[in-house]
Amino acid sequence: MKRGFARICRAMVGVCVALGMTSARTGAQPRYDAGATDATIKIGNVAASSGPLSIYRPYGEALSRCFDKINAEGGINKRKVQFITYDDAYSPPKTVEQTRKLVESDEVLFLMGSIGGPTSIATASYLAQKRVPHLFIATPSSKVSDAKLYPWMMGWQPAASQEGAIFGRYLSEKMASSKVGILYQNDDYGRDFLAGLKDGLGNKEPAMLVAAKSYESTEPTVSSQLVQIKAAGVDVIYLAATGKFVAQSLKAINELGWKPTILVPYTANSTATVLKNADLKGDEKLISSSFFKDISDPANTNDPEIAQWRNWIDQYYPTANRSEVYVAWGWSICNTVAHLLKGAGDELTRENIMRLANSFSDYAPPLMLPGISLSSTPTDHRLIKCLQMQNFADGAWRPMGELMCAK
Repeated sequence: MKRGFARICRAMVGVCVALGMTSARTGAQPRYDAGATDATIKIGNVAASSGPLSIYRPYGEALSRCFDKINAEGGINKRKVQFITYDDAYSPPKTVEQTRKLVESDEVLFLMGSIGGPTSIATASYLAQKRVPHLFIATPSSKVSDAKLYPWMMGWQPAASQEGAIFGRYLSEKMASSKVGILYQNDDYGRDFLAGLKDGLGNKEPAMLVAAKSYESTEPTVSSQLVQIKAAGVDVIYLAATGKFVAQSLKAINELGWKPTILVPYTANSTATVLKNADLKGDEKLISSSFFKDISDPANTNDPEIAQWRNWIDQYYPTANRSEVYVAWGWSICNTVAHLLKGAGDELTRENIMRLANSFSDYAPPLMLPGISLSSTPTDHRLIKCLQMQNFADGAWRPMGELMCAK
């Protein structure tokens, strides 16, 4: 019977090919691009484990250990994930080099979870030309989530401009007599925070924002900028900086005998690394924001999602710091990828991966605060749109007020 069917097909090649194509389109046969097979899915990642963003190394390690757990439990739709990650030292030329390696040598299906706005944007035109999705990038850069400009790129967490606007509105409503200063990194990352702050302050900006000083990520210290901001009479300072410079600034502010209210971005508010390395005195007035449950708060020990997260750490990442929020980032973004791939089923093409990434609806990955979920469309590439303001008290971050979402 099989030999007979084969002879018929040889005689009717065009019909059989057409039938095969129809079968693939209806989902009867798997459809693959480079990086996917019946047994495996290759995913690429570029994340700094050295250089000025090496403080985020636990994030990258958590991504890898999360995929270890997924594979140990049978993979995704019976396929094991090959997670391939390279260090770029937060250097855009190195990012481009490593990205090309992932696409052309490793032949990954798509990239995900990379760190940094300037580094990721440096690869955008290349990946768009190759039509390779770059998803769930761990940066607050607004440009990364510009769907019109970068349709093959997608951010994950709230934009820096969004947090800046939330802080600006809070200050204009609750601390309108304050003199505000901002220290910001001189790139898209820092300028997004500054733009958001100005937007939130609104018509009160000219009176309230009295100092804005930038720094380069390659500078060894920001002490001179802080001295200038203090000299402007500032009593509220926004440290729109990465973890290394936030920790350094907190130390310097104490050494100056200065007692301003300090705004810390959610990207640099880790109690396990940033605040631990800041030599806090205990009387600082710190305000930040978050979209995660506080994994370091003993009051959350019995939360089912935190319990599951701790069980994963015990088995797959025992060297992890259980209070490190960057580990939570890695776990949550990894689960977001798993959710996407489960939905892709046997249609593991780059077009389908991008289509699914553009159609998230009310998915809440593990450890999100209640009321926060992910949503996207082809014109909306910022998945998380809400933040919870918080202040630091008794060694932990405590919520302030209601959730604040992007307008």
